[in-house]
Amino acid sequence: MRILFLMADGFCIGDAVSQSHAYAAALRAGHEVSLARSAGPCALVEPLIERLGVRLVPRDTGEEYDLVLSGRITPEQFQRGAARVRARWFVVPRPLSQRGDFRHADLGIDALRRAGLFLPIPDAPLAGLLPPRRPARRLIAPGASLGRRAARWPFWPEFLRADTTPVTLCGDGHAVEPWQADLPPHAQDRICCTARLEDVLPLLAEATLVLSPDTGIAHLAAACGVPTLTIFRAGQSRPENGMPYGPRARGLVEPTPDEVLDAARQMEEAAL
Repeated sequence: MRILFLMADGFCIGDAVSQSHAYAAALRAGHEVSLARSAGPCALVEPLIERLGVRLVPRDTGEEYDLVLSGRITPEQFQRGAARVRARWFVVPRPLSQRGDFRHADLGIDALRRAGLFLPIPDAPLAGLLPPRRPARRLIAPGASLGRRAARWPFWPEFLRADTTPVTLCGDGHAVEPWQADLPPHAQDRICCTARLEDVLPLLAEATLVLSPDTGIAHLAAACGVPTLTIFRAGQSRPENGMPYGPRARGLVEPTPDEVLDAARQMEEAAL
């Protein structure tokens, strides 16, 4: 079956990464999977998605498909995108009022199931993109996009002083914070050196654990099978919706530095 997934412009990196579970499930079942290109932040994920075997096609592709669907998109956005596509069958995504506690990845999986495709869902569809795993340091992605600054956790300096475990900080220019000018010796600053997601993959291969607010890097880490602890801020995002997919992902809401440190140690011990 020829399947086309649509993704709306303007959605964030984590939304695009989370749909990789649905893409990989369809690919492993032997279907041909295409993704309509995005003009927004989701486009940053497309080079990784393409490496899975997903075909990237123009949004006004003239090809014909058996099935067109999507998860992380509104029905209105889907209708606009689907109007440019020829297909035998369209599965309109759930309206926002019906999404409840669906995680972002669950929406793509739900779209497959409503199309009658009850497929095994891989926990870590992007794990094959990592270099050989050599866990040695924690990886912290402290920042979030400019539009979601309130989602940032304010206790990173206290957390870094509370433990001497080697850590690396990563992210693009939006992740820069004043406290990074006074990092402890065990913290390595790679922020602004990891602006592309491809730059993060070698760091994920070395990570014992990824600590982050609800960011694209958190979703990328979980999709690569790396233990991931996501810190949620009340009123910004909820674990029920924003939690990365997979058994190695865990979330905490408004935690203290000690609570994050305890959870990090437990997750690292469990991964040994």
